[in-house]
Amino acid sequence: MPDDKFPAPPEPKGDFPAERSSLSPIVWWIAAGIALITFLFFIPSQCGLENIETPSPAVTDPNEQPVADQETELELRKDQLWYKIEAEKPFTGAAVEKHPNGKMKSRTLMKDGISFGLIEEWDANGSVVGPKFKDEL
Repeated sequence: MPDDKFPAPPEPKGDFPAERSSLSPIVWWIAAGIALITFLFFIPSQCGLENIETPSPAVTDPNEQPVADQETELELRKDQLWYKIEAEKPFTGAAVEKHPNGKMKSRTLMKDGISFGLIEEWDANGSVVGPKFKDEL
């Protein structure tokens, strides 16, 4: 039985892909330069934290925010934004709920009617239950 060997692969015509194409090497270098400039300058400028649009109040301390009782003073309207009852503009501040004994039950920060950040919760004794993100409820 004769030895059936695979045929030898063809020899490459050039060492660099540009030599095997019809484009001149200068075109390859220009394309590489454009890709490098795009990577070094454009992409980092679009990926910075300052370009992320998240609502955040000018005052970050929840105790310095305007406060509204979420059960009696605020309403969730059809546009899915929180408003003070009979107000035209969405609510910005801290929405709070209280236990029947008057102690704080929860506090949610809102900006332009949208809750953001952590929702703080307490039990009836005033002990912290634990913060949750708004999407964890």
